[in-house]
Order: sequence, then structure tokens, then C-alpha cells
Amino acid sequence: MVGKRGWLRIAEACIAILIVMAMLLLMARTKSVEGQDFTSNLPAILDEISRTESFREKIVKDDPSIKAELERFVKARLPQIGADFALLICKTTDPCKLESVPAKDVYASERFIGGSLTTSPHSETKRIRLFVWR
Repeated sequence: MVGKRGWLRIAEACIAILIVMAMLLLMARTKSVEGQDFTSNLPAILDEISRTESFREKIVKDDPSIKAELERFVKARLPQIGADFALLICKTTDPCKLESVPAKDVYASERFIGGSLTTSPHSETKRIRLFVWR
């Protein structure tokens, strides 16, 4: 009878350890979703914009519809974790900054966009700046 109590305590301790480990794993997983860093996503999104010929041409030619197109493009590629964003298209000599900065964690990335040599060789280079906050 004495040996059976020892096994019961060992089983009880193992179950307690499993419960604690499960809780730690659950808390770590929810924290990583809430604290996701957008800095790795922003350059990839801007890189995709810079490689798309139609976007580049509209950006350097100041097409009025490009801002709405790019906002839809960015919204489709940002993770859906309640993040807001602002997209600015500026001349390279302009400061290109947000008018009002939200009181949150703000991530920013930028890319210079120029026209292609074949279709618009003398067009002015523009700067796209993407701000994301949550």
C-alpha cells in the first residue's frame, strides 16, 4: 500500500506540470499575436508595389485614382489584427510625413518609385511612405 501512494503523487505532479506548461504556451501564443511586428511586412508590400508596372506608371504620372488603388492593395496584404495605415505619395524633396501622428505604436517604411526607361524616361521620381499603427 505504501508504494501506491508514491505513484499517485508522481502522476499528480506530472499532471500539474502539464497544466502549467499548457497555460504558459497559451499565454505566449496570444501575446505573440497581439504584439506582432509589422516591420517585416511593410518593405515586402512596398517592394511588390514597386515591381508592378501599372502602379509605377500611375504613381510617377500623378494619376488621381492611384491612391485608392494602392490603399485597397495594402489593405488586402496587411494582417487582420486591427491595424490602421496611411499611405503617402510625395516628391522626393518633400518631407512626406503624417499630419497627425496617432498615440500608438507607429511603424513606417518607404520606397522610391521611378518610371520605366521605355515608357516614361524623363518622369519625376516619387516617394511612397507607408505608416501602420495599432
